[in-house]
Formats: sequence, C-alpha cells, structure tokens
Amino acid sequence: IAQTIAEVPVFSALGYRLAVYAAMLGFSIFYVMRYAEKVKAHPNTGLMYGSETEMNEETAAGHADLSFTGRHGLVLLITALGFGINMFGVFQWGWFLSELSAGFLIIGFAAGLAGGLGINNTFHSFVDGMKQVVYGALIVGFARAIVIVLENGQIIDTIINSLASAISSLPNEISAIGMFAVQIVINTFIPSGSGQAATTMPLMAPLADLLGFERQIAVFAYQYGDGI
Repeated sequence: IAQTIAEVPVFSALGYRLAVYAAMLGFSIFYVMRYAEKVKAHPNTGLMYGSETEMNEETAAGHADLSFTGRHGLVLLITALGFGINMFGVFQWGWFLSELSAGFLIIGFAAGLAGGLGINNTFHSFVDGMKQVVYGALIVGFARAIVIVLENGQIIDTIINSLASAISSLPNEISAIGMFAVQIVINTFIPSGSGQAATTMPLMAPLADLLGFERQIAVFAYQYGDGI
C-alpha cells in the first residue's frame, strides 16, 4: 500500500527489505529465546508474573487434539494454491487490492469447508476474524477522508512545505531518520499498518521529493517506523 501511494514500483527493493527483515527476525528470535530461558529459570522475573490467564472452552477444545490430519494437509494445500494464484495474478495480470481480497475470501471459505467446519461454522469463523480487522479498515477509510479534506482545502501543500522547511537544512541522512522518528510516533496512535500508510504516505512521499531523495526512502521510514 505504501509503495502504491508513493508511486514507486511494487516489490521494488525487495532484496534489501528481505535482508533487513531476516536480520531483525534473527535478533528477535534470539532475544525472545533468551528471555524465555530466563523466565523459565526464574518465573518471578517475567513481565507477566502474577497475572492470571484463562483459556476459554472453545480454545481449550481446539488444543485438545493437535495431531496432523488429512484435513489439515488439504487446508494447507488450498492455502498454498490460493497464494500461488494470487501471486501469479499480481505479476501477470496486474491484480491489486480488489482481486486479492476476492482471492483471500475464496481461500478462507474453501479452507473452512475443507477443514470440516461446515457452511455455518465457516461463516461464523469468518465473522469472528473480521472483528479483528474492522478497526484497521475504519482507520484506512478515515485516513483517506482526512487526505481528501487536506487536498481540497489546499492544506496539504502547506504542511509539506512546513515539514520540508524544518529539516531542509539538515543532511539527507538526518532528514530520513527524522521521517523514521515521525513514523514511530504516529504508530503509537495508529497501530494499523495500512491505516498508517494511508495517513502518512500522501505527506511523506512529496516531502521526500522536496528534500531531494528517492520516495523509496519514505517507504522505508514508514515500514521501519510501523515495525518490521
């Protein structure tokens, strides 16, 4: 989404982003494993020590039997096939949000039926899942409304110019770090990745133009500020 808004090629700089992701993932795994070993040896040092956790009956029932079955394999096959078709559609037919959304809906319904949930439980599970993403969807809609107001009110240019004036005297490297810091702060108030992209990239992409560096840098600042 951020690359589309910034008008840079989708999947550009993929190698660099994968390298950074692998490095951060490796560090995170190392940190979590060290922390887990520490808590296992001394439970009272854990951040959640003393808090009570409850498992509802549905979750407990779902963990009662974790053996891999043929249905599980069929669900994985449907998921992998669906992702493959979506990726092929992106590269060969120019699919984007509308087509990909339809593809994921089909994957979800097919996986639910193949997993033995039945029609009713499949739709119930779909609704439960949608409850988790409604907030992000609303943020994207509100963010677009804000951008429209800023553009029609000719406010967005003033904001961009003010931001550029504030950091134009700084080296580009420092300016990029400043954009990164802004994204970190914004992420505190807009935890949704897509919502943050829709809110900030219409400002950050033109700001990168004014500062004289590639829009891809603004995309990186958003991506790292949102959390890898």
